[in-house]
Amino acid sequence: MHADKQQMEKELEDFKSAAQAVMEMVDFSAEGEAGEQSLLEKLRATPQKVASYIAEATRTYIS
Repeated sequence: MHADKQQMEKELEDFKSAAQAVMEMVDFSAEGEAGEQSLLEKLRATPQKVASYIAEATRTYIS
């Protein structure tokens, strides 16, 4: 039972590390409230930010 808890805690820490790595790739500094957002809130916003980046890059490339 204790080993299961340790395994879950390690897995949670691994997920946090992976999520932080993703957040470092996405620029949240442009948002005024970026410092106030939790890691989970930033992670949930990531798909929209990536889509916006791709759309902007595509528009720039086509122009």
